[in-house]
Amino acid sequence: MTDGEEYFKIAKIQNDVSKFDYNVQIKAFEKIFASKQARYIKVFARNHNYCPKGHLGEGNEGFIFMDEIIVE
Repeated sequence: MTDGEEYFKIAKIQNDVSKFDYNVQIKAFEKIFASKQARYIKVFARNHNYCPKGHLGEGNEGFIFMDEIIVE
């Protein structure tokens, strides 16, 4: 159980979309794990900081847009 200050890792999900895939897309990430009792969750997502060489946005900041988190 977490108190909102100390967390423990339950899952890690890898993004399998290439950083050179320029198509607009919606990507759902899902992880199923054993039930845990918790009041808070923390999600950490890492981007590439800057678009890599060869990318259409080369040298510009990279972004992550997140719409929903569903916990059941």
